Amino acid sequence: MTHKAPYSGMKILIVDDDAAIRALISKIASGWSYEADECSSAEAALVRLEKLKYNIVLTDIRMGKMDGIAFAEKLRQSMPSTAVVVMTGAPSSKTAKQTQEMGAIYYLQKPLDLDTLGDTLRIAAVWNIGMLVDRGAQRFLSLRKGHERDRENRLKTIKATMKRLIVAPDWMAALRNLVYDNDVTANKLYRELNEKFSTDSINPF
Repeated sequence: MTHKAPYSGMKILIVDDDAAIRALISKIASGWSYEADECSSAEAALVRLEKLKYNIVLTDIRMGKMDGIAFAEKLRQSMPSTAVVVMTGAPSSKTAKQTQEMGAIYYLQKPLDLDTLGDTLRIAAVWNIGMLVDRGAQRFLSLRKGHERDRENRLKTIKATMKRLIVAPDWMAALRNLVYDNDVTANKLYRELNEKFSTDSINPF
């Protein structure tokens, strides 16, 4: 079965201290049109995540000083829109409950089944896009004056426009950055939305 990324530019970070596992998942995900990066530890992943934003993070549970559960909890606190998939070679009811409580999208057992991995990535991708579009629309509207009335209908229209735009290549990074960057005035998605909607004055960020 073929599992193609539902949107172009979907970025995945694979966090595992097993280089062979990282390389395998990276190769498979890249073949499904995801953009895959790798980290060998939770600590290295947190450093990378300060600079780069990802749609999906797959993390092993048993790693070095920081395990996958603690890493995933930190990630969910700082980037709640990022989809987290937890992997383990030693599944247990305790770890399954922990991953559910901290908001992981899925709990994968090693060795990984390709169809399950593909289905999981698609579920995680769709969940992530929904979160990013919602937060991006909320943020765009918060930067504009005069949109307090009929807010829900305005949000619906903005979200629908964003979803149409991100189907085309090269818009995914702009969506992630609209949600996470401090200054979005040069963001192309933000500028496109400004052109499509009424030209009310913009609040300084």
